[in-house]
Amino acid sequence: QYFKWMAGLLRGDLVRSLQRNRPVAKLIAERLPWSITISFVAFVLVYLIGIPFGAIAATRQETGLFCDDPVRFGGAGLLVQLQAPDGL
Repeated sequence: QYFKWMAGLLRGDLVRSLQRNRPVAKLIAERLPWSITISFVAFVLVYLIGIPFGAIAATRQETGLFCDDPVRFGGAGLLVQLQAPDGL
C-alpha cells in the first residue's frame, strides 16, 4: 500500500483528504495564493522593521539601547519563535 501511495505521489496524485474528503492537491491549490501573500507581507515587514532597527543598534552599540538588556533581548528572541495559529 505504501509503494502504491508513493507511485501515485510521483505522478502528482496526492490522494484524498480523510478529514475533508476532497483531493489534497485542490486543497493546497485553494490555500496557496493566501500563503504566498502572507509570506510576502511578512518578508516586506521584516525588512522594513529589521533594517532600520539593525542600523540603529549598530550605530548605538555602547548605549545599551537594544541588546545590552537581557530581558529585552530574550523577549525579542521569544517573539521570533511565535507561530501563526492554524487556519490562517
